[in-house]
Amino acid sequence: RVKVRYLNFIRYAAVALIMLVDGAAVLWLQYGRQHMIDVTAANGVMALTLPDSTKVWLNQGTTLRYPEVFDGDERHVELAGEALFSVTKNPQKPFIVSSEGVRTKVLGTVFDFKTNVGDNHEEVSLLEGKLEITGSHGEGKVIIQPNQKAVIDKNSHTMEVKNVYAPLEAVWHDGMIPFANM
Repeated sequence: RVKVRYLNFIRYAAVALIMLVDGAAVLWLQYGRQHMIDVTAANGVMALTLPDSTKVWLNQGTTLRYPEVFDGDERHVELAGEALFSVTKNPQKPFIVSSEGVRTKVLGTVFDFKTNVGDNHEEVSLLEGKLEITGSHGEGKVIIQPNQKAVIDKNSHTMEVKNVYAPLEAVWHDGMIPFANM
């Protein structure tokens, strides 16, 4: 009898434990996950402000995915297309933009990021500040300065830094053509 009671107790305890774990999992899935926002610029250029006050201009056909609130110790967004970022400075929370082939890390800067360049290339052009760029497939890591562009070739897994006039790389966002120092 004692053995049967003990086995019944173990069965009920196991069922209760399974129900408790399942309930916790459902609550975590419902409330514990960060809610992500997907924005796509369907017609023309679209301007938006992220939860940390970073300003972003999306070129036509571009999709940006970002959390409703930047929790944790970094601000991470995902990009498909072309966007100009004016990042709010916060040295304690670096701003990360990632795509299929590139991951950029900034503390506060202005840069243009293109994932939809032909021939399987991605480009990041820096207008202000300093930018650390890491290839997602072993291309390496570089730090670029203003008026430099990193070109990542996703076929050959290489990264090249070029000198450019960066304001020309981002004229699409406001329709203006800059002539400073020309």
